[in-house]
Amino acid sequence: MLRWVDQADTRAHVSALSLTVKAAVERHPEARIAAEQRAGAVYGLREAQAGWLPQVQAGVEGGRRSNDAVARPGISNVPAYDDNSKAVSVSARQLVWDFGAVNHQIDSRVAAGLSVQARAQAKRSELTLRALNAWMEVFRARQLVAASRMNVL
Repeated sequence: MLRWVDQADTRAHVSALSLTVKAAVERHPEARIAAEQRAGAVYGLREAQAGWLPQVQAGVEGGRRSNDAVARPGISNVPAYDDNSKAVSVSARQLVWDFGAVNHQIDSRVAAGLSVQARAQAKRSELTLRALNAWMEVFRARQLVAASRMNVL
């Protein structure tokens, strides 16, 4: 009696449907925004963890200074000179203890990352549900058309 429901043109190919829904969700702008926010949270965590790493600074300086001879009455003469100076500097710093500030910042970034990950998963679930609801509406409309054709003929 319900033979019309299982017709080839209305039958859903489950594997094709799942691939189509997955591709639609991955291409959706909201899902892409959520993925980028997750990547940003990972970089934020790495930035917070960098507080425990040593910091090295290097610098190079060079220049030319010159002065003409100056003769002042009553004051000694300042001789003329020409100076080419060069300087190189290297310094290193290492955080030993900051009363837990870096650790708390790391914990905060971990919690923020978990929050972003949960929001991204919720967004993907919402988009999947919306795509499946749209497919169900199309399927339902096709079934109604098929049923109306059977009743008209």
